[in-house]
Amino acid sequence: MIVVRASRLEELSRFTAFETESEASPFVGTYPLAEHVRLLALDHVTYLSIDDGGELVGFLILVLDPDGVSVELRRIVVARRDRGIGQVVLGEVVRYCEVHFPRTRLWLDVARYNARAKHVYGKLGFVPFEGQPQPGADEDLEFMERSLRPDR
Repeated sequence: MIVVRASRLEELSRFTAFETESEASPFVGTYPLAEHVRLLALDHVTYLSIDDGGELVGFLILVLDPDGVSVELRRIVVARRDRGIGQVVLGEVVRYCEVHFPRTRLWLDVARYNARAKHVYGKLGFVPFEGQPQPGADEDLEFMERSLRPDR
């Protein structure tokens, strides 16, 4: 059973390993452990861990944008592919955002060549939009968004 839950400080070193060793590594950036520790402490950043049958298999990072409207899905890393975990987790992320954040938009960026991820995002209601990469970010990104219906 897939469970998405609040991350714990002691899991952050596993996250750096997931970023560099998993099959997702060509598609996600990597943060050193110190950056994960710094981000976890910020009020506008939420780390969620992904468990499969009680085993930690991934994580994701949500960031509340300063616009007061949007949540960025900054990173999702699942160490096990071809099991549908990412799709289940994305559905849980949408529900999590709707319950916990008074926001109406969830957005993300995705590598243009990551057709698999774009397909999954599309199945879950994400649509492309025109966005600008952050300074120093990969220029080969596409942006996708979907509406949220906050329960608040």
